[in-house]
Amino acid sequence: EHNTANRSPEPLSREQVEQWKGLMEAECLKRGMYLSDGGHHIFAEVLGFDYGDRDDYRSGKKQVTEEQSAGLAFVRGRRDLFSKDVLSTQACMSRPEFRKRYAKVYADYIENHPQVGLLNLGIGDSSRNHCECPECSKLNPSDFFMMALNELDEELTRRGLDTKVSFSIYLDLMFPPVRERIKNPDRCYMSWCPVTRSYTSSITPDMEMPEIQPYVRNKWEQPVTTAQCASYVKAWRKMFDGPGRIYEYHYWRPQFLDPGLMSMSRRIYEDVLSYKAWNFSVCIQDGSNKSFFPHGFHSHIYAAALMDRDCDYEAELEDYFLHLYGEKDWKKVRAYFDGITEAFDHKYMSGEMSLDEKRGMYYNPGHIESLKKVKELAARGRALALAHRAMPTRPQTVAYRLLERHAECVQWLAKIMMEMCEANYAAAAEVLQEFSKDFGRYETEMQMERYCDFGLLVRAYSHIISRNRYIIDVQ
Repeated sequence: EHNTANRSPEPLSREQVEQWKGLMEAECLKRGMYLSDGGHHIFAEVLGFDYGDRDDYRSGKKQVTEEQSAGLAFVRGRRDLFSKDVLSTQACMSRPEFRKRYAKVYADYIENHPQVGLLNLGIGDSSRNHCECPECSKLNPSDFFMMALNELDEELTRRGLDTKVSFSIYLDLMFPPVRERIKNPDRCYMSWCPVTRSYTSSITPDMEMPEIQPYVRNKWEQPVTTAQCASYVKAWRKMFDGPGRIYEYHYWRPQFLDPGLMSMSRRIYEDVLSYKAWNFSVCIQDGSNKSFFPHGFHSHIYAAALMDRDCDYEAELEDYFLHLYGEKDWKKVRAYFDGITEAFDHKYMSGEMSLDEKRGMYYNPGHIESLKKVKELAARGRALALAHRAMPTRPQTVAYRLLERHAECVQWLAKIMMEMCEANYAAAAEVLQEFSKDFGRYETEMQMERYCDFGLLVRAYSHIISRNRYIIDVQ
């Protein structure tokens, strides 16, 4: 995807993916691991859809039947798929018959997957499209979600199943229930999914949090700062003090907002150190495990901090870079990555430095001077790479080859963002298309299947452009 000019499509069947998933689960169980499972696809089944038909509904090959539409959320005067997507659509959850089906589908899934220790409960993967019918409007979406959870618990108890379930603080469900409460907290985990948070600030145990906004159906404002997002967890904790999990997004699009990965590495370190104070005993990453371009220090410090909260950031960084880039020049490589992170500026890349938001989240002509530094930095990075073509160990040789390609990559990304600085969205889109075609030719050479998720990289910058109302479909 996003590189068809250089690679032929490689279709992947649902059966193949399910086989891989089964093999992975078997290997996990051999090692005594505790399996968590679930996703938005199960909720789509509750709605009466097969998630495998997602593209058919999007393209119009399949139409929603009258029976299916009856259970969909009533939004802006109609009951239909939201954005033509079976995974994004919400339900009319005030209907007892819908919640009964919810309990049955999820209980069946648990019964048919005895290897699962914890099942994630969910609803549609979208926000501000919840049912506006008179009954649903009486309470928050989380109230009806708690009703569904309690009815599922009763069904699981009836079947003699002790599987744990997890409820999510996610989008509209960030707002706590007005009336309903969990009847059997011993079965539950709380999952905080801060998908809207900015990664320019860290989670800390003592951050000052504002009061949460009142819930206004389908019209609430998106919380952005880490403290704003955390305030919803604090509100939920007043009614549930049980075990918690954090479902993070460092390895999704946010990783590409810091092309040097030095700011993101520090963020991961500081976030992990704070999880215990928030009673989060599990961390799950939503994103790509092909996240080692230009380096993997963010993953190294992530693992180090999870295993030892007393680990020292600078000591871990020196140990990692010295072994990966050699004792002689690792400091020069680190200076290169620090320079790239500083030139792009994580706050700017996160849309937090606009001089006029009416012209876009990235409008800031003055930031062009900082981005111009990327050309000189890239020359330094390339020179370092060329001087270390053959290193004593294979990982070191590969690391410098990746550095060489990274120096080329960041020049393209800087060109895109310089156009964004002046709100030249069409020009930015054209540069992104050129980048996809030109840099995409390295995908196989660099084994990007292992080191870099090229499709996600292109999608991340496409998202930056589309957030400014210029929609692009990169081929």
